[in-house]
Parts: sequence; structure tokens; C-alpha cells
Amino acid sequence: MELIYPSCRESLSSSDREFVAGLMTNSKSDSEACLRLLSDPEERDILLDGDIVFEAILNDPESIGVSQKLYFYVLVRRVFRDAGIDSRELADYAATLLAYFSRSQNVFGKNTGQRQAFFYVIDALAENGMMGHCERFRLTVRLADQALFLTGVFRSHVEQRKERRSAPGLGFYESVGRSNYRIAGDHHIAQEFCLNSLYGELSDGFVEIRRALNRLVDEIIFLGDHPSLPELN
Repeated sequence: MELIYPSCRESLSSSDREFVAGLMTNSKSDSEACLRLLSDPEERDILLDGDIVFEAILNDPESIGVSQKLYFYVLVRRVFRDAGIDSRELADYAATLLAYFSRSQNVFGKNTGQRQAFFYVIDALAENGMMGHCERFRLTVRLADQALFLTGVFRSHVEQRKERRSAPGLGFYESVGRSNYRIAGDHHIAQEFCLNSLYGELSDGFVEIRRALNRLVDEIIFLGDHPSLPELN
């Protein structure tokens, strides 16, 4: 059971870097200078916050050849800032989460994936007490991640299931997410991996983060009732 780390900014591909540098410059020498700037974490973060990068990714994501991590980070960072969530680490974590689930479980646009996600949360709650120390920590994090993904990306499905089947609603999954991020943040393994503060922020800001992801889905990447993703690297 893999832990998710905020890794979008640290793992930009060479194509991602060339794409950003190409937007910022008009000559080869300037492009090379910009590529050097992208190697500096502070300068890289400033460049990725720019309107020019956001607009380019928003307007034509399929033709520019960027990675999913850059695509999600730039868009998540923008909706988070609009919502008053200024932490780049939180934006990076949420973007890494979206990239991870879209790759590994292919849940975007797959009804079976959506059902598995719902059932996983319910089943895992029952299994949590039967696992060993490390496994329980990882499951706690996965429960919180799954709750954030469900409520952030598939809010309408959560609401529809509640109306049609008396299934748990948003409040249930928000509670699962908040409580499990809080438990994970207090765990010594989180401290060893320097994730305790991040999990605490995810717990405290769960609802605001969920709402920002809702806006991302509803207004920017338009998953709607028929989720789909652009063909990204």
C-alpha cells in the first residue's frame, strides 16, 4: 500500500521543463537560462504560479505534451489559491493524489472504479483494527486519501448514492478524511517521513480542500457526469 508524497514539482519531466521555458522565452539562450532557473526550487515555484503557464495548460492540454503531474499541479494550485489555500505543499499533495489515482486505478470515467472507491472506504474501516502497526498507518492514510478523492472528484456521485440508496453522504466521507488524516499526523511514522504537519493541514482544511477540488472538476477540467481526462504523458 503505497504512501503518496507531494512530488509533482520535484518530478517535472524534461518535456515539462522545456514547455515552461518555451513559454517564458523567445531565444535559445534565454530558454537555457530559464531551464537553469527551473532547477532552483524557489524560482521553479514562482514560474509555475504564472498566468502564462496556467492559460497554456488550460487551453490545450492534449497538444502540449506535459505530464499529468504538471497538468494537475498547475490547475490545483490555481483553484487552491482562489480558495485562499496558499500552501504549495497542499496543492502538490492533492495534485499528486489525482495523478496517482488516474494512473494506478483508472477511476476517472470508470463506473467500476467509482464503485470500488466507495466500497474500499467502507470495507477498510472494518479492516483497520485487524492489521499490524505499519499496515494500519498506511491504511489510515489511504482511507483519508480515498475520502478526499471521492468527495473532491466524485461529489455528485456521493450525493446521488445518498439520495437513491441511503448510502453515506458527504458528511460521512469528510469525517473519515478529517479524522484519519489527524490520526495519521499524530503517528510516529508520519513524523519519521516529515508528513505529520502536512497531514494535520489536510485534516484541518479538509472541507475547504474538497470544495476547491469540486470547483476544479465542475469549472475547469469538466469531468461532469462523464468523467474524462486529456491524453497526457
